[in-house]
Amino acid sequence: MPGGNEAMTTATPLPLSAGGLRVAVALLLFLAGTAAQAMDGDTFRPEAAYTIGSDSNLFRSNSSLATPVEKVTYQTMGIGFALDWKQGRQRVTAEAQAKRNQYNSRYSSLLNNTGHNAQLDWQWTLGKHWDGHLGGSLDQSLGSYADKQSPTVSSNIVNSNRLNFETNYHFHPRWQATLRSESTSIRHSADGDRGSNVRGQSKTLGVYYLGRTLERLGVEYRLGDTHYPDRNPLADNMADSNKGKGVATSYQEHSFGLVARWVADGKVQLNGRVGQVSVNNTIPVAGNGGTDYSAAEYRLDGNWALSGKSALGGALYREIWNSTYDTANHAVNDGASLNYTWQFQPKTSLQGALARKSVGYDPTLRVDKVSTQTLAVAYLPWTGGELSAGLQHETRASSLQIYNYGNDTLFFNANLKF
Repeated sequence: MPGGNEAMTTATPLPLSAGGLRVAVALLLFLAGTAAQAMDGDTFRPEAAYTIGSDSNLFRSNSSLATPVEKVTYQTMGIGFALDWKQGRQRVTAEAQAKRNQYNSRYSSLLNNTGHNAQLDWQWTLGKHWDGHLGGSLDQSLGSYADKQSPTVSSNIVNSNRLNFETNYHFHPRWQATLRSESTSIRHSADGDRGSNVRGQSKTLGVYYLGRTLERLGVEYRLGDTHYPDRNPLADNMADSNKGKGVATSYQEHSFGLVARWVADGKVQLNGRVGQVSVNNTIPVAGNGGTDYSAAEYRLDGNWALSGKSALGGALYREIWNSTYDTANHAVNDGASLNYTWQFQPKTSLQGALARKSVGYDPTLRVDKVSTQTLAVAYLPWTGGELSAGLQHETRASSLQIYNYGNDTLFFNANLKF
């Protein structure tokens, strides 16, 4: 898929917080040490990636408002490694990559950049009844221009750190209890974007019945805490009809849901979740009290192997997300997607995807409708290597006209593991 604004990174390092720095150092040292100790039979694969493409509207500008539309060509070069290390019943998978992005643009001084990302996951087993995983990820990227419509005087560097832990207790051959914990920290370097800095923690407790065709059926309760340390709680936006309502700087989320996973004959796989989420402020907000929120949410996704050469996949969802739009508290996402893959040659496939979503920003009146169509062809020269090329078209129609845009992206990707 094309390298959008979310994938762009910069050469200017952003200082991490003390906690984030410890996470980064620990994760990178573990990756390096694990790679050095890989034994015969383990998988350690150097990898390289290259992307070249063009974007008809890099800054997602609304051309009907006479805002500048920047057409660019770009290329991304990356190098790194992937690791799959097994020791007895334990397994560690890891991947790390450094990238260089270059743009043919009058704003090249802002866009040309280097970046990196790393992921680690330890799948552990203890005795007959306990298993789970421990992992984390680091990413440094250039923030999206989707809500800016123009370049800024300085780059907005986004640093994301994530840690997650899961433990499963199999107290019966057909029953399992699970505890999951996740912490997230996202920081923006640009002064105008620091209101979107966020720290979050969540804990999920689940109990599941494990079957055959109905592989999993259970209930989950999730408790989350989210804090925006640099958000102005008195922020008003007249364009959003948000005058006097204020925005949340800290809130707690309670979610309860039913989950299921169904597999039939190895050809059809369905995953579903339906539940209720309630978001409550933990710090009073000036103005009115309209920042609390409660609603139903659901997600159904699945895959269907139509034949040995084609497959169909799709999703239907309504989800409540943290809002990166700093005059809103939550983003209510209603969407659907459909994708089709046809392997017309042993190593070559054609891929098509359609997606549409409606994003409402509570408590503002802004609602965005985003449509995306993608067509690509992929060739697998060897296991782990992929060459792909394609076209992506995206449009956004917003209740606030300034946020309307359309863009086309052409791309060629080479992702190679040796």
